[in-house]
Amino acid sequence: MSILLCFFYLLLLWDKQSHTKHMDTTNHVNADIKSFVVEDGVPRLFKVDTSTVGQTISTKAIGSHSREDVTDQKHTHTVLRCLGLAARSISNFNSAHDTHFNRAIDKFFDVRGNEISTGDSIWNFHVWNEAWMARPDLPSGFGGWQALDSTPQEESPQGGGYRLGPCPRQAVKFGQRMNYDVEFVISEVNADVRYYTVNSDESLTLTRVNSTHVGKRMSTKAVGSNARDDVTLEYKFAEGSTSERAALLAETESEKQIGLELLVDDDVIIGQDFFVRAVVTNRTRSQRDFKLFLNGRATLYTGAPGQTVKFTEDEFTLNGGASKQVEMWVEPVDYLRILEGGNFMNFVAMVLVPSEEKLSLVKTTEFRLKTPDIQVGLPAGGLKLHQPATIQVEFKNPLKKRLTGGVFQLHGEGYVQDAVAEIAPVGPRGIVKAELQTIPVKRGSFDLVVRFTSDQLANIMGDEQAKVV
Repeated sequence: MSILLCFFYLLLLWDKQSHTKHMDTTNHVNADIKSFVVEDGVPRLFKVDTSTVGQTISTKAIGSHSREDVTDQKHTHTVLRCLGLAARSISNFNSAHDTHFNRAIDKFFDVRGNEISTGDSIWNFHVWNEAWMARPDLPSGFGGWQALDSTPQEESPQGGGYRLGPCPRQAVKFGQRMNYDVEFVISEVNADVRYYTVNSDESLTLTRVNSTHVGKRMSTKAVGSNARDDVTLEYKFAEGSTSERAALLAETESEKQIGLELLVDDDVIIGQDFFVRAVVTNRTRSQRDFKLFLNGRATLYTGAPGQTVKFTEDEFTLNGGASKQVEMWVEPVDYLRILEGGNFMNFVAMVLVPSEEKLSLVKTTEFRLKTPDIQVGLPAGGLKLHQPATIQVEFKNPLKKRLTGGVFQLHGEGYVQDAVAEIAPVGPRGIVKAELQTIPVKRGSFDLVVRFTSDQLANIMGDEQAKVV
């Protein structure tokens, strides 16, 4: 059979069945490049390139521009769909990393409120996949959605190795003990956070239990749109309900005798001052002496602690039923030099009764400094294919210092050419702006993203929905 004509063209791999049930952008990140030759007028598959498209895929932490590489999830997702299985990605916020497989995140603090690392942590977010499949190997009722994680945080107890699943989602929701890493996923989405004080004699005092912090806003992409579909209640019952836990943990002895609130100002933009406030209440009828430690640290999105932002302590006496507020004033000079990626901080308040060393209470709160949004202005006539276009960008410098080395970067998802613009130094509280020159190269709707970095300020972002006609 002679070859009459050779030609190469792109054919996007498309799993129609899975796409119909759960639309996604699989073809954008993992399209195969299929090369064909024509023999006697019939196309014949000649070569398949499966590695060119979608080299590095990232997802964004909630409330920040920190990123987690999810390329492995992309591969898993695509393989599942190639096998004819409906598949989707799941993002879990405040995702617990339970190293002890005990359905709890145990946090230990010394008597000055300094956290002692144990390996347990709470990530700002974590991502895994789900696949829909029957489970004839398990008791009835555990088919359906199964969790699979190609980037698990711990080795699997079943045979070792960094793998997870397929874990039946129903087993997670009902707290069933079985194989396929169910225990770890239960912790990821519903672990209690237990706070202990390590006393001077090395004994432990359980001071507080937070049963609602882990597993927030669990999300997947909605069918037929780019909207967020919340699947939290598919992984666990409503927080605090009878079904959500077999027995609601009782209030600790410390919480019966001491009240403690930890408050941080809302909507603080990087470069601003802000207050951290601790309110201590004597819940007994007797006068008591108290000692309070208030500590702030920079953190990563994984919860890993960084350097100390600020520390203060106070001693005071409260009559029965009385309260006292202690404030800590935090300035940019305290945090700008040590912030990690994402602008996250963690504040810890510890209060203790000196006369009763084992009577103490700890509260923590995660906090993120916001960044100004870049305002993105499109040409009045819109974006037209192959016609030069000017994108106007600007934001206000939030710092009381000059910005130097400023650079705007424009990314257009392949619809417009990427662009870069360097800017002159901008004074304190001044307007940072530039014009970015680009050329549309493909028709369609997309998200135009602009990023700004400088010597003093980084990871300032802005975006605008755009369309090339």
